[in-house]
Amino acid sequence: MEDTFSGIARCVAKFHGCTVRTDRRFDLADIHESLMDTIVAARQVYPDFEDRIASLVSALLAQHSSMGWSETLTTPIHRDLKMRNFLIDGKNITIIDMDCVCLGNPLSDLGSLIANFYLNGIRAGCHHDRIREAVEVFCRAYAENVPWSLSWSQIDWYTAAAFIHEVTRRSIRQLDGERVKCISEYLDLCESLVSGQSVVSGERKYIGHGF
Repeated sequence: MEDTFSGIARCVAKFHGCTVRTDRRFDLADIHESLMDTIVAARQVYPDFEDRIASLVSALLAQHSSMGWSETLTTPIHRDLKMRNFLIDGKNITIIDMDCVCLGNPLSDLGSLIANFYLNGIRAGCHHDRIREAVEVFCRAYAENVPWSLSWSQIDWYTAAAFIHEVTRRSIRQLDGERVKCISEYLDLCESLVSGQSVVSGERKYIGHGF
């Protein structure tokens, strides 16, 4: 497991360090729109989830406003990082499906991928502690392979948001009964992050080389 998740981290770090010429961007306004869209989708299909999702969205937006974002990173971002978009052949790992590549904060990619680690782990019946171990391996390796320091609170925020606007929204839209069964668990994870629990043990405000 450690070699795989370290390799994925190095692959993502290398991609974020590339130069991409594009006018397309992804920012908070796009996340805000997707968060609000999740509320609407729940109202239309699974109204029992609407109030809880709306409450978490409000908490996320309020939390974002209270956090310091003065040193926002801008790099190429994939916009659809998930396990199935990595080709893994031993130690050779490649990112595929580049249709959504644009410029934005690379931490949004990290949040998406961490949420997807949990999605896949939960569906495979893994305990949260086991998934957390994989996330820690990934985060350490990524931090060691990029020249910038990472704000842990911002990674947590992007991950919490991804549990709503990516994982939960897709589960609702796909009308997949098995995925819908896990929505409460995804919302629990979002809630724990909003409440201050980090996606890895031993929360740190910033991580960088030597994490």
